Amino acid sequence: MIERIVVPHDLTELSDRSFPALESLGLLDATVHVVHVLPRIDLSFPGVVWSADEDEPRRRHAHELLRDRLPESLRERAVVHVSVGDAGTRIVALAAEVGASLILMPSHGRSGMSRMLLGSVAEYVARFAQCPVIILPRSVDPRFELLDEKSPRPETKRADQVHHIANLLAERASGDRYLTAARVGLSPGEDPLWWSRRLEDELSDSGIDFVDLSFSFGDWPQPVLLSCRFARK
Repeated sequence: MIERIVVPHDLTELSDRSFPALESLGLLDATVHVVHVLPRIDLSFPGVVWSADEDEPRRRHAHELLRDRLPESLRERAVVHVSVGDAGTRIVALAAEVGASLILMPSHGRSGMSRMLLGSVAEYVARFAQCPVIILPRSVDPRFELLDEKSPRPETKRADQVHHIANLLAERASGDRYLTAARVGLSPGEDPLWWSRRLEDELSDSGIDFVDLSFSFGDWPQPVLLSCRFARK
């Protein structure tokens, strides 16, 4: 059972998508912790309006903005957090502090040079969080489908679907490289905790002891391997 959920929010419409996702996934009964992370002030940057000793006013201002963005269903019961620092680090730390069962967050969908320069908060959280992470894709990238486009997708039980995804990963983790991370697309209503545990068991049986697993939800008729990352042995 998912009891506590951390929902990172950067005060944009993109992050607002997490709120209807909570409802569509049947997670509104959980305690929802919504968090916004303010960047540290760089006084050398042009246009700075807050001084270095004004973190508390900045927090209060962000807290008010974040509270205003909450839907009616969450406004009275969501726990709102505002902290200062590196976004990925703070999100992971908060999830550990509150004992989160799940982190639900959007991805900005950065790629190429933008991703290399700016980094990916979603990827950091998926890699270092101690609980399952659901990443809501900004859009469906057709390149993801090419990963297992030619492989048959089982139309039977969920256990067979898990086995299918695990086999796809194991097949790619061969030769002089090993698997470090994978992202799996699930249809709305699937339980990411169940998938995480079953995939870990299947991969362990294949000799793969640890993989950073994250999940995205979309209109896929069957679970699909969206992406995976490797390192050289």
